[in-house]
Amino acid sequence: FNTQPTSVVFPQYTAFAGAALSAASGSAEIGCTRDMLVAPTVTFDGTAGGGGVVAGLNYQLTATVALPMAGTASSPVASGINGSPDTYGITIAGSMPAHQPGSATAGGSNTRTLTIGF
Repeated sequence: FNTQPTSVVFPQYTAFAGAALSAASGSAEIGCTRDMLVAPTVTFDGTAGGGGVVAGLNYQLTATVALPMAGTASSPVASGINGSPDTYGITIAGSMPAHQPGSATAGGSNTRTLTIGF
């Protein structure tokens, strides 16, 4: 990671709310070999993909990889200029479906693992 992933933060949930909630998105940035022909893939841990439960509430995470920002080419060794990688921004979004009971006394967090494939 060039930039470590930031937290996805949901607003306070009202039990049985009639509208789905969206979280404040998280983000990360990775560096990859220049001029890759295929963009990296991003997946979450667990059998439910980006789904999970926190404080009795179901949520879904999605990750989107942006188009790369091109790195720079290397120069001959004598010049001492090394190339730089292409960088990809990753946006991590979250949503909670409407009409969930949740837990009136629970707050919480849920740590997830984001896997990047090349």
